[in-house]
Amino acid sequence: MPEQFRNLQLTDEKSVRELCKDIWEGNDYVPDRFSSWIKEDNSSPIGLFVDGELVALGNLDAAPDSPVAWIKGLRVNPNRQHEGYGTKLVEHMIDLAKKRGIKKLRYATSSRNEPSVHLAKNLGFAVANSVGYFRLSNPYPQHPAPSPITVPLVVNSKRLHEALSSTPELVESETLPLLWGFEDKEPEGLVRLENRTEFKLIVGDQGNAKGLFYGASVERNESKTATYSVFATDRGVFIDIMARILEELDNSGADRAAFFLGPRATEWAPSLLIVSDDYLNRRYLLLERGLEG
Repeated sequence: MPEQFRNLQLTDEKSVRELCKDIWEGNDYVPDRFSSWIKEDNSSPIGLFVDGELVALGNLDAAPDSPVAWIKGLRVNPNRQHEGYGTKLVEHMIDLAKKRGIKKLRYATSSRNEPSVHLAKNLGFAVANSVGYFRLSNPYPQHPAPSPITVPLVVNSKRLHEALSSTPELVESETLPLLWGFEDKEPEGLVRLENRTEFKLIVGDQGNAKGLFYGASVERNESKTATYSVFATDRGVFIDIMARILEELDNSGADRAAFFLGPRATEWAPSLLIVSDDYLNRRYLLLERGLEG
């Protein structure tokens, strides 16, 4: 059967929607993002066709001003699973990234998506970060009022970098999660994050950072999802951060919320009694592969 890789065009949108129509019970985000991928300068949506049929697709997304690129929205026709098309497409994207001078390729997925994790590891990707992950739906659970004494500081990327450098235990990983993706903790990565969110820092009496949280939201099909990333070195601070977030959610109009948690926040989250058993051992993973050499 003839196989062909090619850049996708707007004229392929019908085929993309057909491939994704049953994924995530019809709620896949890829069809709605597809037209944006076509227009974005740093995106390269690529399809694998067999006898003219689109059997797999993904977007090679190069981070601006960075030697890093992402594989996003990797999809295989559910009726053509286990035929190796996902592997072939990723191998093609790896070769394309090398030709473009990309030094590092990234891929993010849930720990529950075992086929996706298996595919990535088989192609040389390794887990570079693992964060706790859970979801809530509106109506949101009851919660205590936030402390009137603790006042989060809204800080810029420079101030955050200084705080993380002086208190490295707050964020021990080299990357920070946002909206099902990750950014480098270095100044350039924090600047990119700053363009998409607002950093809120909680500082202790001695001037040390004890908590960090920030969020962003997405809307599609008249539905709004709010996401939050939470880090803390103090359990009381973590509880206060969560109270603030839940209070914000009550007034946000968001239909659901997703949480990405640092190691200590992941450990403390079950004690809030709001995390369902389905999420207790779930993690959201960043997988990386170097392309040099």
